[in-house]
Amino acid sequence: MSRPDESRQQTRLVLESGSARAAISTLGAEPQDWRVAGNSLLWPGDSAWWPQQSPILFPVVGWTRNAEMLIKGKRYPLGLHGFASRQAFAVIRRSPESVTLRLSDNATTRALYPFAFALEVTYTLSPTTFTARFTVENPGAEPMPYALGLHPGFVFPLAGGSHQGHEVVFDERVSPNVPRIAPGGLIARSSRRIPLEGG
Repeated sequence: MSRPDESRQQTRLVLESGSARAAISTLGAEPQDWRVAGNSLLWPGDSAWWPQQSPILFPVVGWTRNAEMLIKGKRYPLGLHGFASRQAFAVIRRSPESVTLRLSDNATTRALYPFAFALEVTYTLSPTTFTARFTVENPGAEPMPYALGLHPGFVFPLAGGSHQGHEVVFDERVSPNVPRIAPGGLIARSSRRIPLEGG
């Protein structure tokens, strides 16, 4: 499986708002730290379990059959979660509380995914929230199939805390039915129900 690395050079961008602080790497545009009043909220990464903190998944989410995609009769090597997390993003706009980063197609990405694209993410920090807003642009004339996801890991429970009193809140109502994962990591045709309060 190909693991393209456009650049291992990375810059750590720090956002601050009140007692909140976040750090984002330009490599993969990945949040690496989020703290509120000194409490770490993002998983710090651990090579024994999972070394990442909050990778962007693009242009696929999950596995591809045989670690490749078939597009117009040609096979392209594209494995788990795509390539965005291993690519250098450019900083487009920046303020003390917000940053916008962009990944545009290049020779490396086109060898894996034969489409022109621009993927932008804007991270905004407030004293109590950390938001990510994504835009995917297709400058080409043909339809561009893609999937986009964010894979955040959170510290749980908080340092010195208990498992009680924590919740994850979604902006919109979400379905409690999620696809089952088949052997080999592909999505099955069946689903399973996860317990969601109010879901």
